[in-house]
Amino acid sequence: MFKILCTTTALALFAIPASAATMKAVYSGKVNYGYDMTGVFGTAGADLSGLDYVLTYVYDTSKGYRWTSGGYDQVYGGEWYGKESPVLSATLKINGHSTEFGADSYGSSYAYSDQSSYSYRYDYAYDYSYDDTHYAYDYIYSYGGFSQGSSGNLEDLATLTEAAYGYSYFEKYVYDYSDWSASSYVYGSLALSKLSVSEYEPAAVPLPASALMLVAGFGGLGALRVMRRRAA
Repeated sequence: MFKILCTTTALALFAIPASAATMKAVYSGKVNYGYDMTGVFGTAGADLSGLDYVLTYVYDTSKGYRWTSGGYDQVYGGEWYGKESPVLSATLKINGHSTEFGADSYGSSYAYSDQSSYSYRYDYAYDYSYDDTHYAYDYIYSYGGFSQGSSGNLEDLATLTEAAYGYSYFEKYVYDYSDWSASSYVYGSLALSKLSVSEYEPAAVPLPASALMLVAGFGGLGALRVMRRRAA
């Protein structure tokens, strides 16, 4: 009984629910051209051309609207459609610095394959906001095509590098009315070298101290029982 209690408690504490519908698409390559006016990626006024980049989209195929037909598979949504956006995040990393692109206004992931020799996908995130203090928008759009087939399903795993061709465009702009200037402005184009699709695995959340103490307590009780048995 004691063993069952300890095992059940440990499993309950360490179990992490998984969702097969939450996927990650990672584009990588080099910046074709790009200019960082305000230092979003480190240095204001920097030319980003030729630098390595990694662009990661995380999307949930259970959110928004889904359309599938004859090799096509698309999820889309956002405020424009009155549905939660399926794109949970879009993160671009250049020069050791990362920035997020919102998808609250519109987000979409799309895949197509002829199931034999040709496939492609695109991902898109767009966000727009304004109030009495600022005006802001950001978007990032990515496309990747390959001379190899796939199922065309957004939930399929893939690493595609053969005869890859594609691109991304991005822009982030925030204009502050307080000093009538742009507090954030960067834009550019990205050349594609590799695209991989996998299940998204969120970072493990550290257990709170109380849970760790509980696990340690059960371990101590177990050791005490062993010692008593030996003494008997």
